[in-house]
Amino acid sequence: MLERDPIKFVARRCAMRGLNLKDARDLFDALMISDAIALEDGNKTKAAKRLGIKPAQLHRIKSRHRSIGNKDRE
Repeated sequence: MLERDPIKFVARRCAMRGLNLKDARDLFDALMISDAIALEDGNKTKAAKRLGIKPAQLHRIKSRHRSIGNKDRE
């Protein structure tokens, strides 16, 4: 089934690959935060504002995911 909604597409791919809900949420968080930081040219305060969270919350989430903000991410 071809999915037009990219979020549904990713959710289905995660389910088909056997990712549990916690790991899928962590992956989604990591991707959203990494993209927000990149869009704000590395400014984490602006990235947090873009995401609708406080900078301290962004820092807590980021500290759980070592890969967030790495330039070699694809």
